[in-house]
Amino acid sequence: MKATGIIRRIDELGRLVIPKEIRRNLKIRDGENMEIFIDESSIILKKYSKMEDALTYVKNITELLGDLTNEKIIVTDRDKIIATVNIYDEINNKLISNKIIDLLNERKNITSEYSESLEITSDYKPNMYYSIFPIISGSDSMGVIILLSDNKIDNEFKILMKFISLLISSKLDI
Repeated sequence: MKATGIIRRIDELGRLVIPKEIRRNLKIRDGENMEIFIDESSIILKKYSKMEDALTYVKNITELLGDLTNEKIIVTDRDKIIATVNIYDEINNKLISNKIIDLLNERKNITSEYSESLEITSDYKPNMYYSIFPIISGSDSMGVIILLSDNKIDNEFKILMKFISLLISSKLDI
């Protein structure tokens, strides 16, 4: 653990305010759920991710999509890459770029018309065709699924991507 030097008082209702700078650095949004852990004399707060709860399902369905398409597949939650297929494993758990966060927040399906560079993490910027579909649970955008290809992405792949994003979304809503 890293010390911040910040000390806060718990109010009469048991509430503790997490300073804005810490929330900004950890990308904690207003209203976001936090998971609480205890360890001997410590309380640990962790951003809750529905995507991580469904990780086995997400990995299995992502592998199926990769097998069907023979293309590179990436699945993210709101912060990091949680699953990949046909891509080196070193990018798993890396923080996603601001570009991907912006696309995630737009909640739109996006497919490139030509091969172009897409910054996925700070050190992974493939120059390929891509298709990005949001994963939405309730009214929240929980992550995205990205297909990367050396060839222009046809409508069949777009339909398959939409279907997979809807399957993952429906799993999160259970």
